[in-house]
Amino acid sequence: MNNKNLESYFNFDGLTPLKVTAPRLRKSDWMGILAGVLMVGLVGCGNIIPRGQSPDEALITMDDDSKKTIYIGDVCKVWGLNYEPVEGVGLVSSLDGTGSNPVPSGQRDHLLTELKSKGKVADPKKAIASQNTSMVLLKGLLPPGIKKGERFDVEVKLMPKSDTHSLQYGKLMKTRMRPMMNTGRTVKLGNVNALAEGSVMVDSVFESRQDEPNQTRGWIFGGGVALEDRQFALKVFTDETKVKVTRSIAYSINNRFTKLMSNARQGVASAKSDRHISLELPEVYRHNIGRYFQVLVNMAVDERAELRVNRLDRLDTEIQQPESCARAALELEAFGEEGVPALKRALKHPDKGVRFNAAQALAYMQHADGVDDLVAFAENEPAYRWHALTALASLDEPAAANGLNELMHVESAETRYGAFRALQDRSPNEPAVEGQWLADDFYFHVVPSTTESMLHLSRSKRPEIVVFGEKQAVSDSFLYVETGLTIQALGDGRVKIIRYMPQQGEIRKTCSAQLVELIPQLADLGCDYTVLVNMFREAMSSDMLQTRLVVNAVPKIRSQSEVTADVDDDTVGLAMVLQTETGADRSGDEPMVLGVAVDKLEEVTEVPETQEKEKKGMFAHIKSWFSE
Repeated sequence: MNNKNLESYFNFDGLTPLKVTAPRLRKSDWMGILAGVLMVGLVGCGNIIPRGQSPDEALITMDDDSKKTIYIGDVCKVWGLNYEPVEGVGLVSSLDGTGSNPVPSGQRDHLLTELKSKGKVADPKKAIASQNTSMVLLKGLLPPGIKKGERFDVEVKLMPKSDTHSLQYGKLMKTRMRPMMNTGRTVKLGNVNALAEGSVMVDSVFESRQDEPNQTRGWIFGGGVALEDRQFALKVFTDETKVKVTRSIAYSINNRFTKLMSNARQGVASAKSDRHISLELPEVYRHNIGRYFQVLVNMAVDERAELRVNRLDRLDTEIQQPESCARAALELEAFGEEGVPALKRALKHPDKGVRFNAAQALAYMQHADGVDDLVAFAENEPAYRWHALTALASLDEPAAANGLNELMHVESAETRYGAFRALQDRSPNEPAVEGQWLADDFYFHVVPSTTESMLHLSRSKRPEIVVFGEKQAVSDSFLYVETGLTIQALGDGRVKIIRYMPQQGEIRKTCSAQLVELIPQLADLGCDYTVLVNMFREAMSSDMLQTRLVVNAVPKIRSQSEVTADVDDDTVGLAMVLQTETGADRSGDEPMVLGVAVDKLEEVTEVPETQEKEKKGMFAHIKSWFSE
């Protein structure tokens, strides 16, 4: 790999390109990582770092060249930053006669086996033959660092030759997901490492096209649940690797990073063999894994005291220079507390790039000095917005929470919802972001707003309706009708709801036209997320909604070279490119790890040179045995 590609690999945050110069990195340093060999090392040995050792015992000189600083990036490769594809075949129920009986196939046999093994239905053959059910293919990507119990989005598609006409209003039964590989004649099934379940949101609900293809594919937002943690590791590749070298690297990492485990703080690095170091993710970087590894590879190993002092002086100068501030901020962050004074001085620089990089580094080091700058960047600079909000979410200081609360009242929809999600990730029990789980199907939040009212619908991470401003309402001319449901405004600030429910018959209700009352009332009557999104879509297109409707205004991962004009995701026609939580969008871009495209991350993975890398969609690179 050449230095140009190395710059792309290390440029996790999508900002200023990171300059790589000799002797820091060699052309051959970052060749691929053989995951299978590494896993053997990870599980084969215990932690060989002795407890209670002194610093003198831990720090070992790695080579005879003591006149230069050696960085972790010089002697280690990173493993575990890839997305892990998982698949499954499941059964969608609750269809209104739009399903089908699947044709005989290996996938059908697999589904029958799954249904029988768990006793999900009394008669599996009868269940899958019903016109109210459909066999479907499920695909998902487990992101780097996902923990057991955390959720991810699941794609739902029909099998080839399926006669199903629509999956709208369908509910996926709990389905096991696992890695799968088609070897030609046989299918290799990996261990079950995820489950999927939930309501299917077909593409036609959000998109202008209402044809059958958009009715028969969709997503379950947050419908996947990981059953195990995904691990990170470093592979040491010095010419003469020894256990003492690996111990020295692990010691250097643990001197800087710790993690709370079993009510005690422990180092995040464990030397498992003479070449393998397993890593835990420090809590402060859980929203920005890419940042963690950026800092990690810029950390010095076994650095002599005079070199450390000289380097700190050099970085104090480089952080003040726009062309070198990004790299300098990472190294100062890797330094720890010794780097804080230089970063604080950089906050006074007139260049916004210098101020941003300093404020971001300070936030991850749990210093609140740059909060005001990060809030300003999130509000006014789209190129910095995602990074600023993520840094604020990582900072465990009241000033960060106050800043995110403040950002939920600005004009930009992307900033408002981005701040909402950042505060939700940082402090889920914060009153401003606490919500209700309605209809056993979606989350509902009300955010008192001091600016223009806004209704936000999510299309990633989880089904969620957020009302910014408590006075929003449907118009006096509002009318929505679908099978079994009629909602009509009475012209006096109230609406009449007529709902037919199979077990209870016809139910009539009257409530306020304000959304804070109407939405919970509809949920009590069994109206799920799909019904409400359809209703708001029609109301918006017919000018019957007295508010601003926005869909999935998730901040985009941008670079400084992009135009800084702020463009909100208002949805007049509700047909737009929408970004997922991972940074991929529904238009077919490859998934990203917090700003780094997967095809760039694959440069550090050992694959045959002839292997092609398809770029036809979010899951195009998954070799599915369910596909044609």
